[in-house]
Amino acid sequence: MAPTPYAGPGPTTPDGVPLSGWWRRVSAYLIDGLLVGTASSLLTIPQQIRLQEDLDAVARRYEAELAGPGSIPDPASFFRDFMDLLLPVLIWSAVAAFAVWAVYSSLMLRYKGATVGKMALGLAVRLRDRPGRLPWSAILLRLLVQQGVLLTAFLPIVYLALLWFPYLDSLWPLWDARRQALHDKAARTNVVVVR
Repeated sequence: MAPTPYAGPGPTTPDGVPLSGWWRRVSAYLIDGLLVGTASSLLTIPQQIRLQEDLDAVARRYEAELAGPGSIPDPASFFRDFMDLLLPVLIWSAVAAFAVWAVYSSLMLRYKGATVGKMALGLAVRLRDRPGRLPWSAILLRLLVQQGVLLTAFLPIVYLALLWFPYLDSLWPLWDARRQALHDKAARTNVVVVR
C-alpha cells in the first residue's frame, strides 16, 4: 500500500497561503463589531434620547388611563404608539450601522488589507486566486453580502425575514472546503493567516 502524501497544515489559497480557522475569524469579527457598534451608537445618541423622552410620555399617558376611574385602557393603542416611535429609530440605527461598517471596512480593507480585528489576530483579506490590494469591486461585494441586510430595515417585514442570513453567512466557513463565508464567495476572497 502506497503512503498517503502529506497534505500540509491545512487548507490554503491556490498559491499556498494558509486560510484562517473559523474561531479566529469570529474573534476578529467580534472585535470589529465592538468598534463599529460603539461608533454607530454614538451617532444615534440624539435619536436614542428623543426616543426615551417620547416613550416616557406614552407610558405616562397609559398609566393615567389605568388610574382613571372606570376607564379601560387600550393595550393595542399603547403598542401602536410604541411601535410608531420605535421603528424610525431602529431604521436609523440600522442605516447608521451600515454606513459605519461601509466606511470602516472599505477603507481598512483597501488600504491595510484587514480590519482592526483581523490585524489584531494576524489575519488579512485577499483575493482567492492572487495576492495584492483588494479591488473596490470585491470590497463592495463583501460589504453588501455581509452587511446588506441592514439596508432592508426600511422594509421591516423583509428585514425580519432576512435576520437569519448573517448567521448563515458567519457559519458557512465551518463546512466550506475553501473556508469562505458567503460574502467571501461573492467577492472571490479568502481570509488568510499572515502571522
